[in-house]
Amino acid sequence: MEKKLRIQFFDDEGRLVEDRMVAQDSEMYSGPKFNHEGLFRIEFTMNCKDDIEKAKTYLDQLTGILPLGSKQGRKKSIRILQDPQQREELLNEVIGIAMDQDQLIQLLRDRGFRFMMYDFLETFEFPGLEIKERHKEKYQWMLLCTRTAKNPKADKYDPMLVFGIQLLPEHDERIVVYLNGQFKKAYKVPIPEKPKEVFKKTTMVKFPHYMTEEERERFRFELRRYEIDPDTNLSKFFIRWKPYVENLPELSQNKTE
Repeated sequence: MEKKLRIQFFDDEGRLVEDRMVAQDSEMYSGPKFNHEGLFRIEFTMNCKDDIEKAKTYLDQLTGILPLGSKQGRKKSIRILQDPQQREELLNEVIGIAMDQDQLIQLLRDRGFRFMMYDFLETFEFPGLEIKERHKEKYQWMLLCTRTAKNPKADKYDPMLVFGIQLLPEHDERIVVYLNGQFKKAYKVPIPEKPKEVFKKTTMVKFPHYMTEEERERFRFELRRYEIDPDTNLSKFFIRWKPYVENLPELSQNKTE
């Protein structure tokens, strides 16, 4: 069952002025858009302890106790994943909700998970994460990103709950999950008949096998720099390698030559 959040606001005389139903996970992740001081009614759907923490943060932001877009609220959900029980609860939650892989990917993205190819995952040398040899190159991997840096190699990830989903070169309904560093289970999650943009588009890039790790690292850095500032001039190095790197995000016309 997809969790829904109903939000109702009233004026000073108790008259209903806004009534909307939204996807709970997305709304609580992004947070309220403004503070509200008057009468309101909110209907949450609680499925685990994580939902309770997010609801508390949402109410604190709505009433002004926490600032809008407060990073403090998001850190709570990240810290919860340090508890093995909470990791398993999150796993059971997203697997239980997702009707197909499109929904699963969106649920994980709403919680801060990002895709990466195995060659990039391997550069982090996560202690305690033991991915089976047969899974390494077959799947693309979603990990919780806890810090984004200007240089991708300085990003921080939590490797204790990892989802392997095969999007490239073709989709597979079988996904694998690693929990607390060890293989947990394989699940069959249906592929949607008409995948949405969230399913088709990722930030992963696939390098040719003959590209060295130093070249890949430099390419990732320049790509991140461009994503932060699209007006940045790309180097001759980037332009030379661009035709050979698969699944690149679209670049503006003046960056493609």
